Amino acid sequence: RQARDFVLKMIVVDPNRRWSAAKLLSHPWMTSQDVRDDHLMATAKKFKRYNAARKLRSAVRTIIVIQRMQRSFNNTSKAKASPSKNAYRASQLDTRAMHVR
Repeated sequence: RQARDFVLKMIVVDPNRRWSAAKLLSHPWMTSQDVRDDHLMATAKKFKRYNAARKLRSAVRTIIVIQRMQRSFNNTSKAKASPSKNAYRASQLDTRAMHVR
């Protein structure tokens, strides 16, 4: 409730009714000594685990992209090295397409 009251006092549109920064700092929610950090510690652990998993996923995706690029580069360099083989394959595809029609 105190947090809600604090936010409501901050977002008042009328500047004359809105609390000043100094007054907000003296709000009971800000000055309260009843702060439990056990929930914060658990959240921090979850956040660290999430970030580690996110970084790992990013690294794996990067490796996959690099491998795909290398395969693509290798395929194009092989195609340039033996154009007659590709021409033969293309002619085979054309004849197969003619038989299918």
